[in-house]
Amino acid sequence: MRAGTLRHRIAVYSLPITQSSTGGDPPADPAARTLVCRAWASVQDHAARLPVGSFEGERTAPVDWSSLTHELRMRFVSGILSTMQVDFAGRTLDIVKAYDVDNRHRELVLVCLEKFTSATP
Repeated sequence: MRAGTLRHRIAVYSLPITQSSTGGDPPADPAARTLVCRAWASVQDHAARLPVGSFEGERTAPVDWSSLTHELRMRFVSGILSTMQVDFAGRTLDIVKAYDVDNRHRELVLVCLEKFTSATP
Protein backbone atom coordinates (compact mmCIF):
# COMPACT_ATOMS: atom_id res chain seq x y z
CA MET A 1 0.00 0.00 0.00
CA ARG A 2 1.37 3.38 -0.98
CA ALA A 3 0.93 6.03 1.68
CA GLY A 4 0.61 8.79 -0.91
CA THR A 5 -2.71 7.42 -2.13
CA LEU A 6 -4.26 7.74 1.36
CA ARG A 7 -5.23 11.38 1.04
CA HIS A 8 -8.83 11.47 2.29
CA ARG A 9 -9.74 11.71 5.98
CA ILE A 10 -12.59 9.41 7.01
CA ALA A 11 -14.34 8.57 10.27
CA VAL A 12 -15.84 5.15 11.00
CA TYR A 13 -18.84 5.00 13.34
CA SER A 14 -20.72 2.14 14.96
CA LEU A 15 -24.48 2.43 15.17
CA PRO A 16 -26.56 1.79 18.29
CA ILE A 17 -28.41 -1.51 18.27
CA THR A 18 -32.08 -0.53 18.31
CA GLN A 19 -35.24 -1.90 16.82
CA SER A 20 -38.60 -0.27 16.22
CA SER A 21 -41.86 -1.65 17.58
CA THR A 22 -42.76 -3.01 14.12
CA GLY A 23 -39.58 -5.05 13.93
CA GLY A 24 -37.78 -2.97 11.31
CA ASP A 25 -34.65 -0.99 11.95
CA PRO A 26 -35.36 2.71 12.52
CA PRO A 27 -33.10 5.33 10.93
CA ALA A 28 -30.01 5.75 13.09
CA ASP A 29 -29.73 9.05 14.92
CA PRO A 30 -26.36 10.59 13.94
CA ALA A 31 -25.92 11.88 17.49
CA ALA A 32 -26.19 8.34 18.90
CA ARG A 33 -23.32 6.95 16.82
CA THR A 34 -20.00 6.01 18.44
CA LEU A 35 -16.69 6.91 16.82
CA VAL A 36 -14.64 3.76 16.15
CA CYS A 37 -11.66 5.37 14.40
CA ARG A 38 -10.47 8.16 12.17
CA ALA A 39 -8.13 7.18 9.36
CA TRP A 40 -6.58 8.22 6.08
CA ALA A 41 -7.98 6.36 3.08
CA SER A 42 -8.10 6.33 -0.68
CA VAL A 43 -11.63 6.75 -1.96
CA GLN A 44 -12.72 5.52 -5.36
CA ASP A 45 -16.17 6.47 -6.64
CA HIS A 46 -18.05 3.95 -8.72
CA ALA A 47 -20.87 6.29 -9.86
CA ALA A 48 -23.47 3.88 -8.45
CA ARG A 49 -22.38 1.19 -10.91
CA LEU A 50 -19.82 -1.45 -10.02
CA PRO A 51 -19.11 -3.70 -12.99
CA VAL A 52 -19.94 -7.33 -12.32
CA GLY A 53 -16.82 -9.29 -11.47
CA SER A 54 -14.70 -6.30 -10.42
CA PHE A 55 -14.96 -6.98 -6.68
CA GLU A 56 -12.02 -9.07 -5.46
CA GLY A 57 -13.46 -10.38 -2.18
CA GLU A 58 -15.83 -13.20 -1.34
CA ARG A 59 -19.47 -12.84 -2.25
CA THR A 60 -21.02 -14.66 0.67
CA ALA A 61 -23.82 -12.22 1.47
CA PRO A 62 -26.65 -11.48 -0.95
CA VAL A 63 -25.72 -7.99 -2.14
CA ASP A 64 -26.88 -5.98 -5.12
CA TRP A 65 -23.37 -5.37 -6.46
CA SER A 66 -24.55 -2.99 -9.18
CA SER A 67 -25.59 -0.34 -6.63
CA LEU A 68 -22.30 0.06 -4.73
CA THR A 69 -20.98 3.58 -4.90
CA HIS A 70 -17.58 3.72 -3.17
CA GLU A 71 -14.53 1.62 -2.44
CA LEU A 72 -12.31 2.83 0.39
CA ARG A 73 -8.82 1.48 1.03
CA MET A 74 -7.13 2.16 4.34
CA ARG A 75 -4.54 0.72 6.69
CA PHE A 76 -5.88 -2.29 8.59
CA VAL A 77 -7.96 -1.60 11.70
CA SER A 78 -9.48 -4.55 13.52
CA GLY A 79 -13.15 -4.53 14.46
CA ILE A 80 -14.58 -2.79 11.39
CA LEU A 81 -17.91 -4.45 10.55
CA SER A 82 -20.47 -4.22 7.77
CA THR A 83 -22.97 -2.78 10.26
CA MET A 84 -20.97 0.45 10.59
CA GLN A 85 -20.98 3.74 8.71
CA VAL A 86 -18.28 5.99 7.28
CA ASP A 87 -18.35 9.78 7.18
CA PHE A 88 -16.43 11.13 4.23
CA ALA A 89 -16.47 14.75 3.07
CA GLY A 90 -19.86 15.43 4.67
CA ARG A 91 -21.44 12.29 3.19
CA THR A 92 -22.56 9.16 5.00
CA LEU A 93 -21.62 5.78 3.55
CA ASP A 94 -23.00 2.44 4.75
CA ILE A 95 -20.37 -0.28 4.83
CA VAL A 96 -21.61 -3.26 2.79
CA LYS A 97 -18.45 -5.36 3.00
CA ALA A 98 -15.16 -4.96 4.87
CA TYR A 99 -12.33 -7.29 4.03
CA ASP A 100 -8.68 -7.71 4.86
CA VAL A 101 -6.63 -7.90 1.64
CA ASP A 102 -4.79 -11.23 1.51
CA ASN A 103 -5.50 -11.68 5.26
CA ARG A 104 -2.22 -9.93 6.04
CA HIS A 105 -3.64 -7.29 8.43
CA ARG A 106 -2.04 -4.47 6.41
CA GLU A 107 -4.81 -3.15 4.18
CA LEU A 108 -8.56 -2.99 4.71
CA VAL A 109 -11.03 -2.45 1.87
CA LEU A 110 -14.48 -1.07 2.63
CA VAL A 111 -17.12 -1.49 -0.07
CA CYS A 112 -19.80 1.11 0.64
CA LEU A 113 -23.17 2.43 -0.44
CA GLU A 114 -23.89 6.13 -0.07
CA LYS A 115 -26.93 7.05 2.00
CA PHE A 116 -28.87 9.59 0.02
CA THR A 117 -31.19 11.84 1.99
CA SER A 118 -33.95 13.73 0.28
CA ALA A 119 -33.38 17.39 0.99
CA THR A 120 -36.49 19.45 0.46
CA PRO A 121 -36.15 23.24 0.49
